[in-house]
Amino acid sequence: MQYGIRRCCAITGLSALLVLSCVVPSFGSGAAWMPTARFTTSTVTSIAVTPAGTSFVIALTESDGTFRSSDQGDGWRLVQPSVNGGGPFVVKAFDPRAPRTLYAVGTLGQVDSLFKSTLAGRNWVRLPFFDIDPECSSSVGEACVVNMNAFAVDPQQPDTVYVGGFYIENVLPPVGWFLFRSDDGGETWTDISGSRSLPELAALAIDREHPTEFYGLTCSGLSKSFDAGANWQKAGAGLPAVLCDSALAAQGKGDRPVLVIDPERPDFMYVGTRGSGVYLSYNRGRTFIPLNRGLEKASIDSLLIDPENSANVFVGVSERGVFRWSQKDQSWIALNSGLPLADFGGVVTLDPQHPSVLYAGTRTQGVFRLAHP
Repeated sequence: MQYGIRRCCAITGLSALLVLSCVVPSFGSGAAWMPTARFTTSTVTSIAVTPAGTSFVIALTESDGTFRSSDQGDGWRLVQPSVNGGGPFVVKAFDPRAPRTLYAVGTLGQVDSLFKSTLAGRNWVRLPFFDIDPECSSSVGEACVVNMNAFAVDPQQPDTVYVGGFYIENVLPPVGWFLFRSDDGGETWTDISGSRSLPELAALAIDREHPTEFYGLTCSGLSKSFDAGANWQKAGAGLPAVLCDSALAAQGKGDRPVLVIDPERPDFMYVGTRGSGVYLSYNRGRTFIPLNRGLEKASIDSLLIDPENSANVFVGVSERGVFRWSQKDQSWIALNSGLPLADFGGVVTLDPQHPSVLYAGTRTQGVFRLAHP
């Protein structure tokens, strides 16, 4: 999250950590997390805030459904209840042209599905399931596991969306990865998986300046495609050899690394690992350096960049709290006053229209809000 000075940062030195030559406003050390209005005792699995128009805070829960607030959490409304424990659980992206249109991934049994809402979290529609594999598709919901971990929207053609992940037939090998493209907002799909040589796709990002350049993150590293996913080559020198536990990821337990491109400086990207903290690339993913002081062995659940001042970077770590990278101290600084750490599941987001406001999800106490004075 960021506010104040924009695009002021320049590289002045690189050692083990990156040093930036700009003054970044600090997130007030005196600010404290406060609970918003109580609305659920179910685990909050995802929080998103509309990027334009009416500022809706959208909270997805594990078993109660989708809730929404139009007053920064002072009041919540159930806008779509859960049906048989299934439905959207993790918000993946907004349509950049339509701030009330967003995509999310949910699950039905062992099979993930993609959902879309055009009403800021109301009236979720399950998008058509695509044919990953004949044997797998014939046993959907029974003996097939499908994890849709990766999702991206083409920054220049937002009707074009991509979803990727992996599947397991009959809960045993073979395991295959998939990458599908839709040119009509998820109504129809084209398989662009190619040779299926990129295993366990955990995250996908598209370069907004060069939309045919894709980045695919797996438990074993970063790969890059220069032809919109048709072919991939190894990238990410300097990243740890293991970014997550592929066995846990295969069981759908959320053990997946995080990949985020800086919205202001597309040369910069961050990888949040499972067990090795945060890594930064300043050359479009060719090489990475650790950005880890204070979070050396942390498993990163969320990673946020302030859209107005990308020198402000935040992470969420389950049961450890929310941290902001301090340029002055060259360390991650905890922002945990008032946050119930034992109940915090690592879900944190920011309000892009009011970037001094953060929201954190808990397992039993709903949503907490942190507002910088």
